[in-house]
Order: sequence, then structure tokens, then C-alpha cells
Amino acid sequence: MLIATLVLLFCTVQLIRSVLRPLSETMAIADRIAQGDLTTEIQAHDRDETGRLLRSLADMRDSLRGMILAIQEENAMLRTIARELGQASKSLVERTGQQSDSATSMASATEQMITNISQIAEHARDAQSISGQSERLATDGGNVILNVVDGMKGIDEAVNRSSETITALGQSSEDIYSIIQVINSIAEQT
Repeated sequence: MLIATLVLLFCTVQLIRSVLRPLSETMAIADRIAQGDLTTEIQAHDRDETGRLLRSLADMRDSLRGMILAIQEENAMLRTIARELGQASKSLVERTGQQSDSATSMASATEQMITNISQIAEHARDAQSISGQSERLATDGGNVILNVVDGMKGIDEAVNRSSETITALGQSSEDIYSIIQVINSIAEQT
């Protein structure tokens, strides 16, 4: 029985070594992977549970490598996109500044145009006022001319009457002269 116990003890120690050593190595590999070391070489030659566990760890390591690589590529792409967005934003800010300057210039030009239109309207009102004054002056001048014409007609009539009166006086003077001649002739005869 002692031999059987020794054999059993020897088999138990061998069994523990054959299970615990690979399990201990597997745990060490899992710890390195957990700490971020994805360069760890994993060799799984056995077909037992420990071998399957090592193959699963190798698959997990490869998947993690693939995910990290994809994340790095996405990160690089995101940096590129962020840089391009920054440049586009800067360009947009510059264009917005230019458009703001253009809008300011346009507002200034519009304001100047409004001022010019106001001045033109003021000049038009002045011209209308002057035109109204000119019309009144022309009307007044026309009335003065009509009055002058009426006055000249009156003068013409007065001159005509004076002329008739002078003609009548001239006729009367001739009649008086004739009478004086008759009187002188009578006086010479007496």
C-alpha cells in the first residue's frame, strides 16, 4: 500500500505539474496582454484545455492588435479631418471677414447714395421753388406788359385825341386867320 500511495502521490504531483505549470504560464501571458503587451508570442501545441486556452488567448491578442490598429488608423483619419476642418474654418472666417468688409463698403456706398439722392431731392425742391418763382415773375411780368400795352393804347388814344384836337385847333386857327384877314381887309377899306 505504501507503493500504491507513493505512485498515487507521484501521479498527483505529475498531474499538478502538468496542469499548474501550463496554467501558470497561461496566466502570465494573460497578465502581459492585460498590461498592453500584444507582442507576446503564444505557442499552443497541446490539444488539451490548456492548449485551447492558449489558442483563445492568441486569437484575443490578434483581435486586440487589429482593433488597436483600426483605432490608430481612425485616429489618424480624425486628426486629418480635424486639420482640414480647422483650415476650412479659418478660410470661412477669412471669407466671412471679407464679406463683412464688402457689406460694410456696400452699406457705406448705399449711405452715400442715399445722401446724394437726398441732395438731388433738395435741389429738385429748390429748382421747383425757383421754377414757381420764375412762373410768378413771368406772370407778373406778363401782367406788367399787359398793363404797359393797355397804357400805351391809352397813350395812343390820347395822342389820337390830341392830334384831332390839334387838327381842330389848326382848323380853328385857319378860320380865325380867315376872319382876321376879313377884318384887316375891312379895316383897310375903311
